[in-house]
This record gives sequence, structure tokens and C-alpha cells, in this order.
Amino acid sequence: MAKLGRKKVENLNLTLVDELSKLTNENHNIGKPINCDDGTLLIPVSKTVIGYLSGGGEYGEVKLFDVNKNKPFLGGGGAIINFQPVGFLQLKNGMANFIKIPIEPIEKMLDSAINFINGNTNAQK
Repeated sequence: MAKLGRKKVENLNLTLVDELSKLTNENHNIGKPINCDDGTLLIPVSKTVIGYLSGGGEYGEVKLFDVNKNKPFLGGGGAIINFQPVGFLQLKNGMANFIKIPIEPIEKMLDSAINFINGNTNAQK
């Protein structure tokens, strides 16, 4: 592939990564703090997995490579982003504790969240 084609692929990759970085930031991994009535502060924590694929190149019949001439170029890319809750950072009475959410089907995660909420509600009584 000629230098011009490589430059176009590099620009394609840079554009893709730039657009992906707009979709995710630190606020997606460390959520907004939740203040509980008993003074407990809960901070949601999640992980972000980003996968992307891109490529491109010149196509057509090219018998002589001339970097000064534009060659037909074809490029494309795609991405997938997965946000997954990991747990909560619990701050209470000057102590920190991490409450991990098991990585299982979403139904079990919801059950864990409900049990956690019910447990904090019962502890306040």
C-alpha cells in the first residue's frame, strides 16, 4: 500500500478512536455518588470494554505506485461498547468497603441490588 493509502487508514483509525472517546468517559466508570439517609455514601463502579475494527486500502489495478497521484481508496470501521456494572464503593463512618456485583445474568444482578437495598433499609430500622 502506498504512503497515501496508509495515511488514509491512519486517519480513519484516529477518527474512529476520537468518536469512541466521546461516547465514554470517567463518569461512565465512576458513577454519581448516592447519599443515603444514614450518612452512607455509595458510588457506583462499572467497567467499559471497547472493541473496534477498521481497515482500508487502495483498490483497482495499480501498475505504477506514484505517491503524488490519488488512488481509489476504500475504508471502513465498526465498534462495540459494553458497559458492565462491577459494584459499589461504600463509604460509611470513615471506612471504605467495596460491594462487588457478581458477574452473572442480569436477573441475579437485579436480585443482588434489591437485597442490598432491602438490607440497608432493614439496618436503618
